[in-house]
Amino acid sequence: TLCLPVPNGKTYTLSPGTYCDKTLSGNITLNPGVYIMRGTTIKPGGNGSLTGQGVTIFLMESAQIYINANEKVNLSPPTSGPYAGITIFQDHGNTSALTLNGGANSVLSGFIYAPDAPISYAGNSDMSAQGDCLRLVGNTIQMTGNSSVKSDCAAALGNRTMYADRMITLVK
Repeated sequence: TLCLPVPNGKTYTLSPGTYCDKTLSGNITLNPGVYIMRGTTIKPGGNGSLTGQGVTIFLMESAQIYINANEKVNLSPPTSGPYAGITIFQDHGNTSALTLNGGANSVLSGFIYAPDAPISYAGNSDMSAQGDCLRLVGNTIQMTGNSSVKSDCAAALGNRTMYADRMITLVK
């Protein structure tokens, strides 16, 4: 698999493709499409941002996303095609923590799937305002702050219905 280069600087736009063994920081814009991150860390850093509409990010081989409170995130999934509704997909066996602590005006929608990793979801913003859809699947999920989660996901799934054959229960 060809690993694409990351431009120099603190503000850049990436095209869909595979990125390997990099740390992405600063103001990062993702063009619509599928991104495969192999051993890559996405960590915008102080006052940085991660923005992308119609994107699916695959986190492979210990790749991770770390969004801290002063950083802005604005991500939404594609609404059609094979990855409709999926914003972040972390592969089985990848136990790297997924940290989504968005700052003011952050928007995150779609499905976040990290079955073997802890997910930390916090912030003081309505992280699912756009599209009214956010669903989290993780080994553990810790929710703190004033964030809200909405789960009207029909539009994000391309108006397909998602059926779950199991009831999800919170256990204390």
